[in-house]
Amino acid sequence: MKKCSKCSKVKEDKEFIWHRTNNEYTACSSCKDYIHDMERSIPAGVYMIREKGVPVYIGESYIPYRRRKEHLSKYKDWNSVKHKSELTKAIFHGDVIKENTTFEMLHENIDNDIKHSVARKDLEKIEIEKYNPKYNK
Repeated sequence: MKKCSKCSKVKEDKEFIWHRTNNEYTACSSCKDYIHDMERSIPAGVYMIREKGVPVYIGESYIPYRRRKEHLSKYKDWNSVKHKSELTKAIFHGDVIKENTTFEMLHENIDNDIKHSVARKDLEKIEIEKYNPKYNK
């Protein structure tokens, strides 16, 4: 018997082996399914993050929900940060207040094959040139 790290329910050990990968996790299968579904609730595409209505970052992703979480996380130890975008750095240093930010999709439903991946990157470049957000290099 183990306790789920997400729902805090005590369940049998077999509940922690996720059916999609057959790997063992600290979260139960139900919670992993929920997280998986949430991550795919926003279709692939180009997104914009605004602070108080002003565009501060434009990006593209196959899984924008997860990317949003990565950008808007305030890390405790900057040296351990895996995703070091300029926006994440600004949030870490307090230059951008994540509570004042909004996340919006500019272009959706752009799949993840080679052709569409290039299309997402091209659309991202066009939007960056159009809005010139502060935290895009």
